[in-house]
Amino acid sequence: MKPTNLLRSISSTLTSAAPKPKHPKPPSLRVYQYFLPFQTQWRDNDAYVHLNNIIYNAYGDSIVNEYLINHLGLQLPSTDLNRTPTPVGLMVNSSLSFAAPLAFPSPILAALSVSSVSKSSITWQVGLFAARASNSNFGSIGTLAGSSGSSFPKTFASSIEVVEGKDGGVPTAAAWGSMTHVFVDEKTRTPTPLPDEWREKLKGLQGKWE
Repeated sequence: MKPTNLLRSISSTLTSAAPKPKHPKPPSLRVYQYFLPFQTQWRDNDAYVHLNNIIYNAYGDSIVNEYLINHLGLQLPSTDLNRTPTPVGLMVNSSLSFAAPLAFPSPILAALSVSSVSKSSITWQVGLFAARASNSNFGSIGTLAGSSGSSFPKTFASSIEVVEGKDGGVPTAAAWGSMTHVFVDEKTRTPTPLPDEWREKLKGLQGKWE
């Protein structure tokens, strides 16, 4: 056998023997516990007329921090000497997988759960879902699972509707991933224990992972 043909044969054998990587299955809306709709912006789209990959991370970061500030009472650093200091969250890890494109002008639904809480860290699970506007009164209001009498909300403040999954089934994420915050002292930047009240509230955010 000629050297060229031998190399081709070896290459073909190695290629056929190598296992094909499995793309992870996108999670359904049911595994998340907190929801926040967003109106996408014109500038979110890239040259391929869908959200640029860094924009997905921005929406994920936004729902995490909205929850920290509005529901856990995280205080942002300021010059107010009378302010009660709270831990500062430093992002130490993040990952994101994609299943389908999202694009302006359609709204999206960001979804949030917690998969791990340690002494000084929280690992968040974030999902972004395709949605459509149901009327012109779009509002950005978070909704807790079960508050509308169902296992997960489908319509939010009568402003958007989540796009159904395959064959009209439960919606699945267009993009999803995890983010881990380590909370540190505001001044020393050393890890600090999470407040007890945070831990109590985070119990209700534990995801129902399938």
